[in-house]
Amino acid sequence: KPGGVAAAKRRGPRTPDESWLDFLYADPERSGPPGPLPQSVVAAMEEELQELEEMFVRLGAQLYSHDLEEAHVLSSSLIITTHTFRAYVAQELSAARITLQCCRTTHRAPGRPRAGLYAGVFVVGAAAYALIIFACGG
Repeated sequence: KPGGVAAAKRRGPRTPDESWLDFLYADPERSGPPGPLPQSVVAAMEEELQELEEMFVRLGAQLYSHDLEEAHVLSSSLIITTHTFRAYVAQELSAARITLQCCRTTHRAPGRPRAGLYAGVFVVGAAAYALIIFACGG
């Protein structure tokens, strides 16, 4: 079958009606918090994107019907709305970056090696196994 294992492991929206925003912020397999943007902000962004999509669809319909006057008015409004949305998203992403600046990944060597402890557990386990095997007449 096409895709094989890679297609089975592909992650993304499961239905055509589900957006990437829905998938990334409501994924049941995701561990930890959903991300630096609050769910309310993501919901507002998704709602605005849907409004923009509807405006583009209306614009396409007006252009198809050769209603150029209305198409011009709608396209002018669409440009302003798109610029406003872009500024809003940029502001939210900037705020998220500032929030994440507090978090830094550091690496440090692990504490005292525990190889001796693991070796001792192994030896005790092997001795117990051998004792049981020989005691049972093995």
